[in-house]
Amino acid sequence: MGIEPGQFYRPHGSLRIDYKKSLNPQQLAAVTAPDGPALVIAGAGSGKTRTLTYRVAYLIERGVPPDQLLLLTFTNKAADEMMNRVKLLLGAQIVCPWGGTFHSVANKILRQHSHLIGYNNNYTILDREDSLDLVKACLKELECGYQTKSWATSRGNHRDNFKSGKYGSIHRANHPKRISVPHPVHLAHKTNICTI
Repeated sequence: MGIEPGQFYRPHGSLRIDYKKSLNPQQLAAVTAPDGPALVIAGAGSGKTRTLTYRVAYLIERGVPPDQLLLLTFTNKAADEMMNRVKLLLGAQIVCPWGGTFHSVANKILRQHSHLIGYNNNYTILDREDSLDLVKACLKELECGYQTKSWATSRGNHRDNFKSGKYGSIHRANHPKRISVPHPVHLAHKTNICTI
């Protein structure tokens, strides 16, 4: 945006939001909190997304450039809802801050700056299932006998398998010789594959 240090951002037009009228006292306290980190603890249905979107508007009205704000959440659905509400509240005259899920934003940053850590920006990110398939294919190519524990379908079984260390583990079966597997970082670097 070309803002020099010490200068304030001035949005094109005023948002003119009546925060006291739009928010309950707890939300208002969070939205108008002093500069710096703030911890807001709130349960389901308490207006967390509303509070966050109004905090963004409040910061922009106080001179914080939108490109200096980053909005993160855990799920695609929550990220879409959050960003849509921010756009509706800010209107078309103000550039919307950057936001999304932790994973999507991290992926964008990695793709943009991958050359700094020696990777191309056309890498592939594997989920847990794809990672297991890759390990199985490597073991097959190395001609190792292996068995996989079955993946449970219920949440309870996932949790139990995770706690017991059985979650997706791979066992050698009747394989007398020891195999040498490259360090995971070297394998990822050679194949340009990252696992998250």
